[in-house]
Amino acid sequence: MSNFPRTAHTFNYPRYLKALQSVSARAQSDALYQQFLDALVARADETNAPLRVLEIGAGRGDQMQRILDDMATHDAPVHYIALEPQSENRTVTQAVAESYMAGPHTVTVQPTPLLDVATENGAAYDAIVARSVLDLMPLHDALATIEALLSEAGILYAPLTFAMGTKLAPYPSTRTASTEDKVTLIYHNSVRQKTDIEKGSYPAHEISHWANARNARISMRGSDWVISPSKKTYYQDEAYALQSILAFMHDEAEQVATIPQPDLDSWWATRMRMLHNNTLIYTANQFDLLVQFD
Repeated sequence: MSNFPRTAHTFNYPRYLKALQSVSARAQSDALYQQFLDALVARADETNAPLRVLEIGAGRGDQMQRILDDMATHDAPVHYIALEPQSENRTVTQAVAESYMAGPHTVTVQPTPLLDVATENGAAYDAIVARSVLDLMPLHDALATIEALLSEAGILYAPLTFAMGTKLAPYPSTRTASTEDKVTLIYHNSVRQKTDIEKGSYPAHEISHWANARNARISMRGSDWVISPSKKTYYQDEAYALQSILAFMHDEAEQVATIPQPDLDSWWATRMRMLHNNTLIYTANQFDLLVQFD
């Protein structure tokens, strides 16, 4: 087990996000994205002016690039503001933004966290994009800010929103399985603490309640992340993404310190050995959400 010490994994945020690109591309609902795109195009036709779109946690700019390219095919210019507080990710996002300097869009990348954003000269946003990010911040504060920033008929598109489901397979020994149940519970509780939601709930559920309470239209599709080997290997750098997720789980459990360290080390080594042998399968339950205010 000493062949897989926790210290052997070094986390690199840009590499992690790049490794997840293929995972997210498989998971994200094309049908719901098309519904979002259709709503944006319809909005552009109504306003006859560049749409104002704000993205929270733009990461490497993957979602931004897809939206801007698709809107360009519809001759619908966009004023796009991408928020990315992490400097190492922002460098990549800025490079993507600069590729649109020739138009028809205007793109701005800012380090501002969502909760510090204010409307510019009282102008609200036609759409807000929050991809795989609303489970990383106080959710009700975030939703209140989003509501304040959206125009009267605004759109919230929140793909890949975590639904508090984490599964690893194949199932290990009884002892390791018991430890894994505890590790997973701690990991999910840490998400609840970050989002400030009650036990038994999850971000997608809270967003649905929020939308229904405001008589908004909401559409949801499943968008589970799945990392699985094929032909005895993982696709591209997806093994690194999975190793990082295991490290997140391990570190949260180690910080809480309710699991004996030998048991936690044994769990880590067991799952790392499966990853190294290209046999470990990971699933995270998620939803894509589209909220439209009328």
